[in-house]
Amino acid sequence: MDSVKSNRNSDVKCHKGFQYVFDKFINNNTTKSYRCRRRDMNCKGRIHITPGEIRVVNGHGGHDESPTSVEVGTVFF
Repeated sequence: MDSVKSNRNSDVKCHKGFQYVFDKFINNNTTKSYRCRRRDMNCKGRIHITPGEIRVVNGHGGHDESPTSVEVGTVFF
């Protein structure tokens, strides 16, 4: 899993062609919750990351993410 920084210096994770922005800590600060970067499309996609595990909580309803944008973000940031 690749990690880059957003324009506002927030942690961005790239997983399976989708980009997720850090949202909040949950479960007594042991799990990081990330939301889909496409809030403009009201996407409910989320992943939860614990040490050693990545879990997709909500899928992406109706949009595809371009793997090339993930590659560009990884190279230039």
